Order: sequence, then C-alpha cells, then structure tokens
Amino acid sequence: MEFGERLRELRKEKRLTSKQFGEKFKLAESTISGYETGARKPDIELIKAFAKFFDVTIDYLLGESSDRKGNIVGSAFYDYDNITEEEKDYLDLQLEIFRKMKKKQ
Repeated sequence: MEFGERLRELRKEKRLTSKQFGEKFKLAESTISGYETGARKPDIELIKAFAKFFDVTIDYLLGESSDRKGNIVGSAFYDYDNITEEEKDYLDLQLEIFRKMKKKQ
C-alpha cells in the first residue's frame, strides 16, 4: 500500500474529512487530497507528525510495513527511564531514517 492510500485509510478510520484533517495541521484540503492521490509529497517533519497523530510508525505510514507499531527496540538501546518524550521521538525517528537509508544501499 502506498503512502497516499495509507494516509486516506488512517484518516477515514478516525472519521475525519480531508478538510478536518488538514485543519489539524494547518493544511488546505487540497494539500491533503494531493498527498492522498500521490500528486504531492510531505516533508519528513510532516510525515513524523502524521505518524504520531495516528500512533503508527513511519514505515507503516509510508506503506513499507504492515505492522502499525513496528518492532519497538526500546530499552535495549536507550535508557528510556531517563530521557524525555521528545528525545525518545527524536531517537526513534533517527533510527527509522537510518534503516531506510541502509535499505536503499
């Protein structure tokens, strides 16, 4: 499943119109439509925000995984008890980006 299809599916699961969803991110309805049809591509920061909003991994949102939550490595690599939520999100994003880059090599 492609990113646009996945985005539309997740939006509909939350029972949001394109307009309602766009308003949550200060985006026009036409922008959301462009993402869902594949005519436009969001930047990585917006992809991250969408994934967080839907509580799914970036891989799932991009259609590269069928596992919504992914394989959370968690405390095996990070001291999750002593870092902030923002730091956790940043580390998770960096790990996902690194894996995507390695996959393309």
